[in-house]
Amino acid sequence: MDVVRVGESGDLPLSSDDSMILLWVEREKRLLVTEDKHTIPLHLERHLKAGHHVPGVLMIRAGTNVPALVEFLVLVAHASRPNEWQDRIEYIP
Repeated sequence: MDVVRVGESGDLPLSSDDSMILLWVEREKRLLVTEDKHTIPLHLERHLKAGHHVPGVLMIRAGTNVPALVEFLVLVAHASRPNEWQDRIEYIP
């Protein structure tokens, strides 16, 4: 599983706003995993209305423990169909 954090990639600096992040995940064809339930949904709506797409947004619920999160992400990486998560937000354990 290949994971990139905001700030680790030269073209996705730590100060990236949500719209930049969504453009990056679209271009790089990566799922976005985030806890940001306050601003990402609005930015995703705008992103989609502008004709863009995302491979998917996986929203981490408050209180999720790291082992459960990693287990879920491994399952997603190995058992998901192409485009299964496209253009939607899915709340994960």
